[in-house]
Amino acid sequence: MIRQLLLALTGSFALTASVMHGLTPSEKKIVDEARSRYYNLQASGFESLACDVSYDLNSAPFSDLPPSLKESLSLARVTLKINDRGIPTVNKQLPTSIQKDTVDQATQMLNVMSSLVEGVFQTWPTKGFFGPIPPFDNQINAIKITPEGYVFDLNVPGAPVLITTDRNFVTTLITSVGGRVLEKTTYSPSDKGLVFTGNGALSKRDAEPPIEVDYHLDTQVLDGMIVPAAVHVTVKPNIDARYTLTSCKVLRTAVVQVK
Repeated sequence: MIRQLLLALTGSFALTASVMHGLTPSEKKIVDEARSRYYNLQASGFESLACDVSYDLNSAPFSDLPPSLKESLSLARVTLKINDRGIPTVNKQLPTSIQKDTVDQATQMLNVMSSLVEGVFQTWPTKGFFGPIPPFDNQINAIKITPEGYVFDLNVPGAPVLITTDRNFVTTLITSVGGRVLEKTTYSPSDKGLVFTGNGALSKRDAEPPIEVDYHLDTQVLDGMIVPAAVHVTVKPNIDARYTLTSCKVLRTAVVQVK
């Protein structure tokens, strides 16, 4: 449930080519300049990232659990692997020494723990792997120049998806699902371009209060590549969870410069 909620609120559109749409030379220039502002992990030769996930069990929804259940969860293993397309795989395993009377509860909470990782990292590629502008030109329907900057109309699953930027191509708003989901992303400067470090999503619902999801990413540099290091995710009003990516190993391919 948590995984589906995070996916629904944070715009996980697919990074796949779609129906051909030709950009004009002026649009192509704008798109290339916008892409160049953001850190592109794939262009750095990224092949994969594999980490263990360590949870802060004093954060919600784990803080009020019985001590015996917390102990079992502290011994559980959750792993995250991100492949060369930015797609995550999350695996989980309870310890064999778990107390029998806590198995059912521990299994339920372990599913929550893994969902918090899946939900964040299945939405991360469309913002953090290439940057917010899709890698294929045919994923862009149109570009509108506004007094404040630009609006990129994307041709992707979940459309209409509109990415609003300022004049420096810094994303200020992502609108999807016909305006029902609004996202405000955070990108932090680095010497390699803007790096995705956070997202706040608001989902409007008929006759019900909106749902709010926020997450913040700390980053680390491994083998010269900037990758996620820790996550703080909140789903109001019940979830305020933190976890850290540990024992991370990154693989990279050789980047051949074509002259």
